[in-house]
Amino acid sequence: MFRKLPDKFAKPLYLLYAKLEEEHGMARHAMAVLKRATSAVLPEEMFDVFNIYIKRAAEIYGVPKTRQIYEKAIEVLPEDKTREMCLRFAEMETKLGEIDRARAIYAHCSQICDPRVTIDFWHIWKEFGSPPRERRYHERDVED
Repeated sequence: MFRKLPDKFAKPLYLLYAKLEEEHGMARHAMAVLKRATSAVLPEEMFDVFNIYIKRAAEIYGVPKTRQIYEKAIEVLPEDKTREMCLRFAEMETKLGEIDRARAIYAHCSQICDPRVTIDFWHIWKEFGSPPRERRYHERDVED
């Protein structure tokens, strides 16, 4: 529908279209519009659109259905936003009682977190309860 739409106008139009679909159409169509929006907007707007998409998916389908969206966001966002999305994803999994999933997300995120630069991440992971041996392994791996 918006094939020739300039990127700078994509976010507001996709969000309005998704809202219209949700109010007068079907929630499934609104989710499809938000999914398309994640790849149609400017790179600096992707994080915001993914957050809106995750929020709406959680409200409509339930929190566990957001996993695929988090995974896609982590795959395509720039590193600084990927870190933030990983922390949110791990927090969600922890709240759901999925400790092993959360641990795997922290381990994945550690691959892009230099312990000398992203001290906050390593602090959060330590507080989460990651075994010191596992953290040292990932810290060494990143520093090399």
